[in-house]
Amino acid sequence: MDCEDWRQSPARFNNRDSHPRHSTAEEHTYATLTITTMNIFLVKALLMSVLPFYRVEFPMELFPKQFNYSTYADGKPSKGQTVGVGDAMYETLKASLNQEKQGWRYDFTTYAPAHAFDSPSMKINCLDSVVVANYKDGSDGWVQISKHVPSGFCPIISD
Repeated sequence: MDCEDWRQSPARFNNRDSHPRHSTAEEHTYATLTITTMNIFLVKALLMSVLPFYRVEFPMELFPKQFNYSTYADGKPSKGQTVGVGDAMYETLKASLNQEKQGWRYDFTTYAPAHAFDSPSMKINCLDSVVVANYKDGSDGWVQISKHVPSGFCPIISD
């Protein structure tokens, strides 16, 4: 067959019966999956547009009794120590967060660590003017919230 044959016999190339057709059940399943996927996308889009404006309270009841504190330089920990109940750094952080427990927002941004307080159930990252907290929500998942704070809000070890 040469390249001119399609003009002479269009039925040969447009014949729907020559191509396998999905069954009605397959079409229904595909349509249902497509609609479900679109609905999930729309719900996620709606949540992503609303959640950053929704304010939550910092979960002080989940505040651990001990953290591993690390400062980071070029993405790697440079200094570290354990801080816990009774340590000045721990008590200052706890008091600061308790004072600013209102007005936190859900946050989907990924932040590089700067001054990190880590425990198995909560991670707090202190940046210049933002504090980011990640905590276990009880269903083996993690929640991330953040809040803009004044400079010097977190107790840190200077480099």
